[in-house]
Amino acid sequence: MDRTDTADQRRVQLSLFERNLDWSGLAQMRLSEHAIQTWDIGVALGAQARVGSSTVDLLVDTLPELAARTGKAGPERLRIGLATTRFRAALQPRGRR
Repeated sequence: MDRTDTADQRRVQLSLFERNLDWSGLAQMRLSEHAIQTWDIGVALGAQARVGSSTVDLLVDTLPELAARTGKAGPERLRIGLATTRFRAALQPRGRR
């Protein structure tokens, strides 16, 4: 991605997962996928695996959208905890308290 010139970056417009993505949105989506899949492999090998703090800084604001897009409502209440060195948060499905 770093070899793509600015003019080509400006032309990027993709429709994915009911979202319209520009270059920045595509880069953010790919970074998120890479970070989470890398963590997924790491945590399978050891429970202490962590997502890097610089990556968390870039992705933390996208978590509500990601949870809304990928989460599936079930019969039981679900609460997901998130802890970083700077804050704690909880995510839960919309409409369910």
